[in-house]
Amino acid sequence: MVWRLICWASEMMVNSIQHHPNELRREIRLGTKLESMGNGSSCELERISSRYENFVLQLADIEFNRILITLHLSEFLRNESIDIFGRVWRNLRKGTKGRIPEKLTPVILYMLLEANEINIDLEEYIDKTKIEKTEFKEILMEALSYYPSHAKKDNRIFFD
Repeated sequence: MVWRLICWASEMMVNSIQHHPNELRREIRLGTKLESMGNGSSCELERISSRYENFVLQLADIEFNRILITLHLSEFLRNESIDIFGRVWRNLRKGTKGRIPEKLTPVILYMLLEANEINIDLEEYIDKTKIEKTEFKEILMEALSYYPSHAKKDNRIFFD
């Protein structure tokens, strides 16, 4: 009796697989969802990463706009600063302070101001931004290593 039940169940499974092969393929997954997201080539991870990067760039744009308005500076640096922000942000190690948009944007903008020879008082600049002086210095040194064309002006580093 049990043997007939097993044979009948296996026959039903074979018939259902033959009739619905796409449904079976959708259900087969290697590893858990967390493991598949941890895979570097995961489609889902790429989708999430691109959304997060767009979100970070929007936050950076808002922060650049806020700083430029607060310091009464022209907005001609805004597009270039967002471009440089994106390049530097992608290269910074994950989990560092420099990847926080509110902390990296003042550093990038300061680098651009110095590169374009726009003088600004550093103490006043740091007071108007959401960053401490020590964090500013750390992030600046790290960012300069990823964007060296703005690292030197007259053979000196911007920040002592």
